[in-house]
Amino acid sequence: MNITDFEYLYSLDLREWNNLMRGAALRDIKAYEDMAVSAIFNVRAKHEKRVSTKKLFDADKARKRLLKDEEPLKDFTRFDKAQQAMKGFNLTPSK
Repeated sequence: MNITDFEYLYSLDLREWNNLMRGAALRDIKAYEDMAVSAIFNVRAKHEKRVSTKKLFDADKARKRLLKDEEPLKDFTRFDKAQQAMKGFNLTPSK
């Protein structure tokens, strides 16, 4: 958890404390997952005859996927239907 400020820890309410503990547990799980992936990469690199970095991890493909400028088209049909349905709705009470 790496928090040594006891005033901060004592000032947390129950919900914040539980979220902090859950976050610390998720960080540990992520570390174990990263170690598992590293082990798989090591075993694969050790046992294959011709290993290239592209076989283990294709960084160019990941960069292209991350930097892709295209955004998916947004579908506004539900929004338009909701707008049409709200046209007849009056928020002010009748007198």
